[in-house]
Amino acid sequence: MRLKKILKTTLCVFTAALTLVTSAVSLQGCGKKDAAGQNETADEGSSGNAGPSLDDTINGWKKNSEAEYNRRMQALYEVLQPMWADECEYRSAWDLSELYTDEKDFRADYDEVEDWITSLKDFEGTLDNKESINAYFRAIEDEEMNEKYNTMLMYCELGESLDLKDDYYSNLSEELKDLENDFAKATSYAQPEIMELPFETRKEIFEDPIFDDMSYYLRYYSLEDSYSFSREEKEEIADLERDQGQGLDDYEQFRYVDFPAADFTMPDGTEVKLTGDEYTAIIQGSYDRDVKADAYIAYEESFKKQADVFAGFLQTTMEEKWEEAKRYGYDTTLDMALDEEYLGREVFDNVIKAANDASSDYARYISLHKSALSIDEQYMFDLDTSASDISEPIFPYDDTIELVKKSTEVLGSDYATILDEIVSGDYIDTELGENREGSSYCMGAGKRNMPRIFTNFYGEYTDASNLSHELGHAVNYRMTAQNQPIWYTDVSIFDTEVCSIMHELLLNAYLVDNADSDGKRLYYLEKLLDIYDSAFFSQCMYSELEDYMYGIVENGGTLKGSDINKKMGELFVKYRGSDIYCEDSAWCCIDHLHYGYYMYKYATSICYASALVQDILDGDEETIEAYKTFMKSGSSDDPAELLKLAGIDPYSAETYAAAGEYYASLVDEYEELLSKQ
Repeated sequence: MRLKKILKTTLCVFTAALTLVTSAVSLQGCGKKDAAGQNETADEGSSGNAGPSLDDTINGWKKNSEAEYNRRMQALYEVLQPMWADECEYRSAWDLSELYTDEKDFRADYDEVEDWITSLKDFEGTLDNKESINAYFRAIEDEEMNEKYNTMLMYCELGESLDLKDDYYSNLSEELKDLENDFAKATSYAQPEIMELPFETRKEIFEDPIFDDMSYYLRYYSLEDSYSFSREEKEEIADLERDQGQGLDDYEQFRYVDFPAADFTMPDGTEVKLTGDEYTAIIQGSYDRDVKADAYIAYEESFKKQADVFAGFLQTTMEEKWEEAKRYGYDTTLDMALDEEYLGREVFDNVIKAANDASSDYARYISLHKSALSIDEQYMFDLDTSASDISEPIFPYDDTIELVKKSTEVLGSDYATILDEIVSGDYIDTELGENREGSSYCMGAGKRNMPRIFTNFYGEYTDASNLSHELGHAVNYRMTAQNQPIWYTDVSIFDTEVCSIMHELLLNAYLVDNADSDGKRLYYLEKLLDIYDSAFFSQCMYSELEDYMYGIVENGGTLKGSDINKKMGELFVKYRGSDIYCEDSAWCCIDHLHYGYYMYKYATSICYASALVQDILDGDEETIEAYKTFMKSGSSDDPAELLKLAGIDPYSAETYAAAGEYYASLVDEYEELLSKQ
């Protein structure tokens, strides 16, 4: 039906929107570069903004206390020195020459795929019998051609990540977009031609055993009420979808390039522009807390002043997606988003209800944390301050890999073999470099290529958790590639996020259970609670806000910054309570509001992982084997049906309630540990 698309899943955390300006520090001239000289990381759809150089970062640290500066430098040295000396047991840089040694090799594949696309036009006018139809679908799902396209796409994506200022890879990416558009047009005749056949004829054709291995993939053609656009309409849609995304593009240009940063007076009297990097340096440094609070409020106010501008960008995006939904015959944009995952509305409603039901425990945790810190006013950045008295632990790269391996041992030796294959090869790039992207992601591409992981690794807890998360995706992609044909190797975000969140939960449970003091246990318990903050409560809060905004747009209204701020404030208090400063303009920083009902999938994923994690930790063999069967299933059925392979019913309210119950038990333990301090 379409050229197989690369799987790119990104780690996106919304713990505190205005404190999430955690630009990656880039390291100038250190670490091993691969043959193509690349390094990357970025949220899907993001503009890919590089972090500051090492010099800029160190200068920011110097503004803090000498003790803080020394701690950070020592931690950075302990993490990076083994990489510089090539002493890491596990490889920590890609070698893109494994994909293409040079552009000549790339062009050879490009030309071959281009010729293949042209050849697909030869089937036009022949799709009226099972032999021709079978030949057509085998042709468009040709494994060799799809793998060549996926390899090209992976090469470009990875290359862009490693150096955002190098146009070489972005130019190649634009050529691939043209190639995909050519594919859509070259095959635009097929669906209308087949759907013109009488239903009984179609039914007889697609029930033939020749299609048994493609039955789910081709199910659409056996439905009596299936609708097909005409060839002309499909070509027009291909052009329209090629040019979508203006609202997101404008948002990124303003947010990351043109944003008017607030003026801020530092403790020494120096006037600075409160850019994202400057703000992060203050919040993460050891300045007096009053200085941090002043910076926090000033930073939020700078966004509040631009709320109407950000609302305008969302208006463009949401109108575009609403037009798309209407074009495909949906009543709402949410219906379209859910149908893309073959889900019913109750999935969205259930996860939102579960988050609302558990929000009192979320607010309880926030109140306990405020009391533990003995502060009068709590801000979102305060949640990053542990109530424990231990020093921030350091996570060297090799040690982190071993932690992930130990925390997932319960999943069995077959799982460990795949994980070891990934971490032992040139498939993870963690080495800091100039102009790298700033977030973490995992890419899977068909059956031939191993999944690749990109992250910026500084040896802090967050880096360990991020790496574990992406390794969950990587194992999922690899297991799928080993067990499914090419047309079922795409894994839905709805399902694969379960695998990545499961990795995070297992890692944190391991750290909590193996803590050798109450202080360490408290520290890691807070980190575990933070996962629910970022993946469950915050995602649902912003999903509710998103639904509110789409309601306005779909009814012909105009988004206004003041109205969104008001709604954001109501949701913030509903979820987090009154023991924390209300961020009513936090939505301005959320790129994913431009993605079209994307965020709820993070929330459903942690609910599904929560429903299984305790049985897995207890070593329940039936649950473990069922979970691994799910991980191998790719896109061989509806995402909801595949979840049932793992024993998860996504339409049951009890499934979602499990996340709230597990979270409540963690808050209970947190309260008990605090009482011992």
